[in-house]
Amino acid sequence: MAELTLKTAKNTYKLLENSIYDFEKNTDINMSILKAVDALPQNKQTKVLKNILETSTTLCFINLDILAAYRQYLSAQTNYEERYAMKSLNTIMSEGYKKVFGFTQTSKSFWKTHMKSVTNNYPELLADYERITNSLEELASNSVFNKDMRDFSVHYDIDPRKVYVMLSQLSAEEVSDRFSHFFVCITDIFAFIRKTLDIVVPPLLNIQI
Repeated sequence: MAELTLKTAKNTYKLLENSIYDFEKNTDINMSILKAVDALPQNKQTKVLKNILETSTTLCFINLDILAAYRQYLSAQTNYEERYAMKSLNTIMSEGYKKVFGFTQTSKSFWKTHMKSVTNNYPELLADYERITNSLEELASNSVFNKDMRDFSVHYDIDPRKVYVMLSQLSAEEVSDRFSHFFVCITDIFAFIRKTLDIVVPPLLNIQI
């Protein structure tokens, strides 16, 4: 990330605050809807809707963590606070990607289980699903995630020299650049979720509770 001017940093800091409020509201709404759906007669549509809402809520959590970490970076008063915020952002991206898409464990991937089941029931969504799947695969192949930084940030190491080198070489610009690629995919998934809801929800409105 290029060095921010004070005015730009303040504006970004405020924008991120507003986004956090929005994602908090969306999370609360999702959970309220999930509770209501649990009370409906259970069928294919309700199962698909729950899968969509659970995926959406998890993405909200990831976004909240990312926004909070970036605000921490913008408000940092010391070099170490900046580095701490950036290594936290890297960890959130790695863990978020693992939960959404998975590196090897398909059964723990929201995208490969919850959202794949949506396309099984609504094949008109398959083309968009496959396009986003390709984008998610490219994230990992293009080294968007720094596994060593994640591991040292979470577990440290028996050799403190490795942790020291990681912290010394940590680049906020490099982490921010990787984050921009990650955020594009997350935004694309949210758009896909909105599209699926437009298809799945209308038939449920005719269900008598």
